[in-house]
Amino acid sequence: MPSTRIQPVQQRGVALVLTLVTIALVATMAAGIGTLVIGHYNRVTRDQDAAKALNYAECALNYQVQKLSVAIAGTAGTIPASNFGTSEASPLVVANIAPASPAGPLNSDLPLPVAGDICTAWVTNVPQVLGVYKFDPYATNYEIYGKATVNGVTRYVRAKLGGGKGIFDDWAVFGDRGVEMIGNMEVVGVVGSNGTIQINGSARADGQAVYGATAATDPNFPAAYFAAPIVLPTITEIANDISGAATGIDFFKTTNDNAALGRFNGNSPLPTAGIKVDKEVIVLTGKASGANFYLDNLDKKVDIRADVSPGPVNLWISTNTGEDISAQSKIRASNGPNATPTLNDSKLFRIYYRNTHNNGLHLNGGTEFYAMFYAIDQKSASDTTRIGNVDMNGGTDYHGAVLATEITKSNGNAKVVFPTNPGVSVGEGIVYYGIKQPWMEYKPVRGNS
Repeated sequence: MPSTRIQPVQQRGVALVLTLVTIALVATMAAGIGTLVIGHYNRVTRDQDAAKALNYAECALNYQVQKLSVAIAGTAGTIPASNFGTSEASPLVVANIAPASPAGPLNSDLPLPVAGDICTAWVTNVPQVLGVYKFDPYATNYEIYGKATVNGVTRYVRAKLGGGKGIFDDWAVFGDRGVEMIGNMEVVGVVGSNGTIQINGSARADGQAVYGATAATDPNFPAAYFAAPIVLPTITEIANDISGAATGIDFFKTTNDNAALGRFNGNSPLPTAGIKVDKEVIVLTGKASGANFYLDNLDKKVDIRADVSPGPVNLWISTNTGEDISAQSKIRASNGPNATPTLNDSKLFRIYYRNTHNNGLHLNGGTEFYAMFYAIDQKSASDTTRIGNVDMNGGTDYHGAVLATEITKSNGNAKVVFPTNPGVSVGEGIVYYGIKQPWMEYKPVRGNS
């Protein structure tokens, strides 16, 4: 009969094969797990580098803002070239790897791991005057960028940069080309101009008259001086900045909050176009982000009431005929539809008035005026010649600022009440810059790389 002695040997061979197969499987699994672990570690490391790069980029952006905010006496907007970058190719170096040159001022605060890593920032849309970059304290259209590369991972951030001054911060009365006050007109606040300020008769101003560097002086009136002309934006520029378009005030003819316009007595809403304000009581209601209304004129007897309790109101007006606001008019803001107007309410009701006619606007008084009035514009998008003449007559108290290209022959017992103090000392230049809109990532990292 057959022998069975070989069975243990066969069993031992099978066991050996199974052992080897098991070892191979375990080794394969271990290798796979190791690959996954290493891949996961690399991904985590890259994510950490990406997060660090984003943080560094934000630091660079903030550092650039700080460098622009350095007050430099007598420079009036001229920032040393070493204080800012002008493009990604010509940036301000914030941090880099030694011995790279120039050494970054934040090298110790923002340590970078490998050669080639760098942290930079720059500003765009900065105008040049005779080859010199000039920062306008009233401008709002600068863009600022921060960039950082950490272990080869690059992130960018971008924000809108604005001057640390608002266009209504400094002046009770401002005439770009000149201001003429006669009769018994009085200004409680600062009078400003880049031209001649004439204060004749019994007219007076409680604040100092402030001129730009190009201004002619009135030897009979004490004046302070800025080191450079005061360049306020035009209505076209303000409208473009708010709307993000390039059509100036025309944008608000069709894109506005006019659907919310109403008569004070609560009747049906006014039409959205072709509105004639004469003898019409118009109610404007603000909103948190700023409400924008558009009217075709501001003539004759005007009664406009702005409720700024929900938020600011911008009223845009565009006309090409000379206009007169009669003495019975009311233009006022209040913190609630039936509240008593205050000067703080005036600051939230801004009237942007574009008039291409040579006669401009005659503010012939009125029983109430609580608003900020702005009439500095340019002829067209391609013609930056400034337009906007305004005169103030009658016996009205204007509780707010009146700014125009030219303030002409203002007479009577008109009184402008807007106590102000220019936000910079004489010749000091810009006080500070700040982020107008929160930063957001620019050219974000995508994919799985």
